[in-house]
Amino acid sequence: RILEKALLDGEIDMAWSGRIPNNPLIDYRLTREPTALTLAMSKKHPLVAEYDLERKNGMLIDLRLFKDELFIIMNRDSFIRSVTDEYFKFAGFKPRVLMECSLMSMASHFAAEGLALAFVPESQTAVNDRILRFHVKPLGHSISTTILFRKGTIFTDVEKELMDRIIAHEFTNRS
Repeated sequence: RILEKALLDGEIDMAWSGRIPNNPLIDYRLTREPTALTLAMSKKHPLVAEYDLERKNGMLIDLRLFKDELFIIMNRDSFIRSVTDEYFKFAGFKPRVLMECSLMSMASHFAAEGLALAFVPESQTAVNDRILRFHVKPLGHSISTTILFRKGTIFTDVEKELMDRIIAHEFTNRS
């Protein structure tokens, strides 16, 4: 929401976001299709064998099963953090936090290495054979990557070219 406010206040002209805006004064260009946010854990995690989690890969699981585990969470001001905070609230516990970060790729990498669990886009976990992924309640959250701007913004040719290149890169480099 900080980026949206900065856009509306005229402090910035464009922003990169993890969600589609829900504000009629803000327009966007989608750079990655919406994908579910999933709980990622290493296949080598001790709970995998204990609870036979490999056969539950990609399925709905009770987040409370992991209440004693360490988590990597996104920075406080991110959209993804607001979603994961809702997941933990729904499950009825506060996570044990190993670290906060701002890069989904870092969280995914650390989850694959077994350092902690993390919530990352399903599109990232589906291509990593070292990670198991699970859906948690409440369902229905998805993330995407968008370029946000004020509705009615007229872009220069250079700005249009930049957006086109970002979109072309994102849609051809999905991992």
